[in-house]
Amino acid sequence: MQPSTTEVEAHDGKRLSVEVRRLTGVFTASQRFGMQITAMRQLLKTAKADATPPPQMRELAKQLGKVRKERLEAVGETLRRKLEDKFEGLAVSDSSNARSDSNATVMQPVPLELFMAYRLDQIGLSGLAAIQSELEDGCGGDQTAIAYVILYLEWKWCEEPLDVLRRALLPILVSAFEEFLAALLRIHNLCGTNATVESAIKYANKVIGGSPQKWCKAIAEIIDLKVDIAMDERWSQASEVFARRNAIIHADGKVDTKYLEQTAGQQRQPSLGSPLVCDETYNNRALALLEGLADLLVVGFSTHFAPSTNEAAEFSMARVVRALSRRHWRDALYMADAVLDGLPLDHQHHELRVNRWMALKELGECDQTDLRGEINRWSPPDNEPRYRLAKACLLDDDKGAIDAFEECRSSATSEAGELMSWPLVEVMCKGSGEFKKATLIAKAHPNPGKMGKRPKHRRGH
Repeated sequence: MQPSTTEVEAHDGKRLSVEVRRLTGVFTASQRFGMQITAMRQLLKTAKADATPPPQMRELAKQLGKVRKERLEAVGETLRRKLEDKFEGLAVSDSSNARSDSNATVMQPVPLELFMAYRLDQIGLSGLAAIQSELEDGCGGDQTAIAYVILYLEWKWCEEPLDVLRRALLPILVSAFEEFLAALLRIHNLCGTNATVESAIKYANKVIGGSPQKWCKAIAEIIDLKVDIAMDERWSQASEVFARRNAIIHADGKVDTKYLEQTAGQQRQPSLGSPLVCDETYNNRALALLEGLADLLVVGFSTHFAPSTNEAAEFSMARVVRALSRRHWRDALYMADAVLDGLPLDHQHHELRVNRWMALKELGECDQTDLRGEINRWSPPDNEPRYRLAKACLLDDDKGAIDAFEECRSSATSEAGELMSWPLVEVMCKGSGEFKKATLIAKAHPNPGKMGKRPKHRRGH
């Protein structure tokens, strides 16, 4: 892993100040990883829309009608499970021969006709006759229905382009996160310890070569990674993502001994040789997991390199909101505390202030009376009603929240749609029927005046 041009330039003290050099490198690494995450999400979304049945299937479905089509697909699923059971049984008996010949353990999906002609024939069955009677019974002898089920089986049995994409995205995601972390570690060495480029590369590669748990230990030696963050279960979840990536590359996406070793701490482990799912749910969970860890790291490193700076605070705002939207209260509190520590009490980062209070309120670990007193004593800026809305939400003040929300709708400082996606407002909607009613009315009736956008004070993805 080589340093980027920005990192090398950041090492040149004649061009930039120490503080700017460090922040520039961190911001660049974060934005690059953020763009990659966005691209992967968009790719999954686009591919999902394109994953449609073949034209012949669609034509036959029109002839069969919706109800019959759904019943026949249920028949197809039953037959597919039986075929897979036979196939898995064959694969287990083949792998027990312990031969190095790759043909002995071929387990990837193949076209249905080839599967039935070759695989089922090996266990005393022959071709289509293996399921012919069940196929005819399930389809009532209707040749159109039989043709549809066979096409359905072929479509489901073969690896669809979307499945291939999902499997391919996981190695890309892992590689992107590794490069992101390596960039942070190189910046630490280049700008923090005045190391040479070569030694910075060597150090970063050594850390990346270990497990996520070892990464966490190395990171905790550099930045103030709180104990509850360092011991979070997501580091072990990240280990599983990386182990699954290795299995995709080296074991055809199936559980091998290395996967079991790398995930030894899991409560429920899959059996040796079983396929590892990389469906839409898993991919989205892996994306969110590594994105969340990246947010913690970039805020931790930026505040370590440039503590008590407005630049670090502004850069962190979107990350705190993202943590709140995922109900990761402790993450949001850690990031808000990190960037606000050392700033004067009358700082102008009001969004960070109220989002930090929200995290404290939702965690419920501090004295709530003291927290409400602190919120009550705060005076939001007069020209931004969105912060009066935030204060009312934090204090569970229905009337105050409704009045402030209506003021926001008619002001030129906030967009109603953006306000309703603010975690503070979302939580208030769930807890207050009156306030939720007001927001629903706002959705049904556009704002009475032209809505301007919020001040542009965010940076990063």
